[in-house]
Amino acid sequence: ENVGVNYTRKVIEVRNLDDESVISEVYAYLKCNYTHELLEKEFMSDYQDRRYVPRSERPAVREARRVRTLAEENRIAAQNSSTQQQSSS
Repeated sequence: ENVGVNYTRKVIEVRNLDDESVISEVYAYLKCNYTHELLEKEFMSDYQDRRYVPRSERPAVREARRVRTLAEENRIAAQNSSTQQQSSS
């Protein structure tokens, strides 16, 4: 079944690692045409596909978060300084 542009949805079996029994059948959304080749491969020890970068790890978001953190730290420092000046008066 085609789902969107260049995506394919297939039902695949999820198997128990110990005895290879089928645990469940789930939908897998793939953006490739070599499904059987992928399903027959061994498990990967580490997945490093950087085509999708979670929003929180994107450079622009990371920089915005850093700037926001610095602004918050400066605001807190200004409040603390103001409070200290008032208490010493």
